[in-house]
Amino acid sequence: MSDTDSKAVVPKLLSESPAMDYSTCRDLTRILRRVLTRFLKARRMNKSSTRRYARYRTELPVIVKVLGKDGYVRIHGRCFEIAEAGLGAVITSELAAGEMVTLEFSIPDIAEAFVMRAVVRHRMGFLHGFEFIGALPEQSELIQTFCRKLEPS
Repeated sequence: MSDTDSKAVVPKLLSESPAMDYSTCRDLTRILRRVLTRFLKARRMNKSSTRRYARYRTELPVIVKVLGKDGYVRIHGRCFEIAEAGLGAVITSELAAGEMVTLEFSIPDIAEAFVMRAVVRHRMGFLHGFEFIGALPEQSELIQTFCRKLEPS
């Protein structure tokens, strides 16, 4: 699936349900799940077996902070997979590959939220792959422990 194809998925999904009120979080979550399901099906067909780190399915809210022309902008999204070195998320904006961001997310049973610097490694429409930059050993260890409880992607 090319970047252009993925851009067509969201408008197509939106047109399939014209009566939906997209301003509510529940409707946005429903749309994101439908987009994500199609993405994961397409990705399974082209899955690479040469990954540095195993990826694990999850569903966590994530906030992406990016520097805009008027200061920092908070973009809400959903993390759909996580690995020791990064995460995949659907967010409500399209960021450029190579862009530096700050990710904020919480892992169940961990009291303190993770605040980590990351770089956008790839983008396909609203789907983004982020690589953590300068993760502390303690953070990596907590993420590894969390990943062991999850189903592999």
